Amino acid sequence: MAGMLQNDKEWNREGVPGLMHIPVLKYLFSHKVKTSRKTSVVIFVTPTLLDAPKAPVAFNAGGSDDDLLSIEAKKDMGGFHG
Repeated sequence: MAGMLQNDKEWNREGVPGLMHIPVLKYLFSHKVKTSRKTSVVIFVTPTLLDAPKAPVAFNAGGSDDDLLSIEAKKDMGGFHG
C-alpha cells in the first residue's frame, strides 16, 4: 500500500468591501475565515504470481535437428507440403 497526503490551510478576510480595508475599522467590519483541505491518494498493489511461459516445442518426426533444417529449407523453396 502506498499513498500521498496533502494538507492545505488558507486564511481569508471577509467583510464590508470598503470598510474592511481601513486599518482601524477592519476589525469591526470584517472577520477571518480559515479553510482547511485534506487530500489523500491511496494506491493498493496486489502481487500475483504467474506460471513461467513454456517455450514452444518443434515437432521432430525424424528425431534429428538436421531433419528439421531440411524441412525448413524445403518450406523456403516451396517444395514441402505438410
